[in-house]
Amino acid sequence: EVKQHVDRLRVQVEMMSRANEEFGVEESAVDQMFTCKEDFQVREDTIKYADGSEYTGQILGKNLKHGVGVYKDASGSTYSGEFKYDVVEGKCKAVMADGSTYEGEWEAGNPHGVGKSMYPKGGTYQGDFVKGGRHGWGVMTFLNGDVYEGEWECDKIHGEGRWTYSDDGSYYQGRFDCGERVYGTFCTKDGSEEYRGDWKGMI
Repeated sequence: EVKQHVDRLRVQVEMMSRANEEFGVEESAVDQMFTCKEDFQVREDTIKYADGSEYTGQILGKNLKHGVGVYKDASGSTYSGEFKYDVVEGKCKAVMADGSTYEGEWEAGNPHGVGKSMYPKGGTYQGDFVKGGRHGWGVMTFLNGDVYEGEWECDKIHGEGRWTYSDDGSYYQGRFDCGERVYGTFCTKDGSEEYRGDWKGMI
């Protein structure tokens, strides 16, 4: 009984902290989610929401997605993987309504960590994400076949990297600032032409 009481308090404290800080949920609303001892046990169930969305998998409390499950929202996007306290957290694959996908690590409902994205108009990115955006090191393959491998910041190409052109095999390697070349080397595939120095845009 003591252990169950401690577990209950632990869940309440964590729930209240996360609900208030991340989602702005009042403590009274959290209390309503846990009204009997069964609410503190993870169990399998299906939840159908008023907006037409649906979740099947493990739940905690009255209706919190918590554990492994599949959630299809009202727009038609599907999330298959791990949830914690009603948000995607852990490893999960998302197939969005527009055809884009993301598979990898999540935190507080956003891609965060290492993952891979495929975009609706073509192109893929594999690498680091922070709070939903490309941030860190990653490789982007564009629709036309060009490949960028290097640093990203706030979802933009920023830092050191290499851009290889698919049409002729030439490349630029150096520093980028918000997607623009700053200083680096451009070289043709056969090495017959090479420039090293400052850049302004593509010049």
